[in-house]
Amino acid sequence: MGQKKKGFVLLLSIMVMVLAMAMPNDVEAARKKKPAVKTVELRVGGKKVNGKTVTVKQGSKTKVSVVVKPGNAKKSVKWSKLSSKSKRIATISKSGVISAKKKNGTVKMTVTVKGKNGKSKKAWIKVKVIKPTVKKPVIKNPATTKPSKPVAKPVEPKPEEPSIPSKPEVDWKTCSHDWGVGCKHQEVRTICHGCLMDYEDIEHHMDVEMDKDMFTMCAGYGTYLTGFYECSKCGAGKKHIPDWDNPTTGRDFIFETYAECLRFTPY
Repeated sequence: MGQKKKGFVLLLSIMVMVLAMAMPNDVEAARKKKPAVKTVELRVGGKKVNGKTVTVKQGSKTKVSVVVKPGNAKKSVKWSKLSSKSKRIATISKSGVISAKKKNGTVKMTVTVKGKNGKSKKAWIKVKVIKPTVKKPVIKNPATTKPSKPVAKPVEPKPEEPSIPSKPEVDWKTCSHDWGVGCKHQEVRTICHGCLMDYEDIEHHMDVEMDKDMFTMCAGYGTYLTGFYECSKCGAGKKHIPDWDNPTTGRDFIFETYAECLRFTPY
């Protein structure tokens, strides 16, 4: 019996030694096993926003948190690069801070989370940049609000301002007209050589010539480059018709207004 007991104890010792040698290997193998990322969750203000649109006002910033399950699987977090057009609307930092620019628009932002096992998972959101709302001042109803008591201030006497004399009206008949250095308007008119009256146009003048009951020509007619002037003092109008032989001279016709000066002589 003594020998059997010794043999059993020896066998038990050997088994314990074998188990002790095997356990560290199993623990080390478990440690060497690298976990994978199962889910990626994007949060703004504690709310899940995966695949949704986040509205940000111009000039403001918003933080996007990247939550990975399991938590020990995350190796790296990388946001995708944006185009130059998108960067004029919004940008995002490596830590997930969105900066809204001064241009309205929508930008899609994608994040890639790489697990310790080497495999990656992606998630995305859309960022919409809008103009900040301007609050209108609240106007209280004057009928319901009590007027505040005005603070009495000493009233200082205002200095007397010199009175400005009113501009006298200028009579166009007695005005010493100022026609300026050149005519305001030039136009080719059909002028009668005898009375220097101008008519609407040559064709109309010829039509009237055919009907002697309507018009009797006092002389021949021709075309003249007629100048029109306006007085800067009274607003009168002057029509200058040059001579047939000498265009530098001629005859002036003065009217009460410049608009009347431009009219054609009625038949």
